[in-house]
Amino acid sequence: MHDTIENLIPHRPPMLWIKALTGCTDKDFSATACFNESDYCVADGRVIETALIECAAQTVAAVLGHRQQTGGEGKRDAGMGMLVAVSDFKVHARPPVGKDLRIEVRERRVLGPMFMIATSARSVSRIMLMTKSKPCASKIGRAMPSTRIASSPRIGITGETQ
Repeated sequence: MHDTIENLIPHRPPMLWIKALTGCTDKDFSATACFNESDYCVADGRVIETALIECAAQTVAAVLGHRQQTGGEGKRDAGMGMLVAVSDFKVHARPPVGKDLRIEVRERRVLGPMFMIATSARSVSRIMLMTKSKPCASKIGRAMPSTRIASSPRIGITGETQ
């Protein structure tokens, strides 16, 4: 991908954790991350587990930003978003500091302003995080009722359209 990550997502240090959007096809997305000892999400020389979920959320945000900039997939507007729910995932290991991580996201199904995803995080060839079923990521406009958020499964991202 040609654009810097800062041009795709609103995150800034210390919460900017993905380094680049490395792949963006119709349904498959990937990004890279690499953490240093001084990073906010590092404890005892290892990346905390919740950072892996945040990396998946930032990957989705980067894809939405990329689509907005390139005019691709006009059915969704990019805007501010946030993670609202996570379930059905397993952390196999805490990633080591200083090693590149590959965050992979696959769009499974579109449900209006929500879309279901599956995600994994790998360090070299070792799987660090894998979802068992279909987490849900969403891009939700201002008028989205809160009951819809509560009933949405798995990983959810919500935000306002611009």
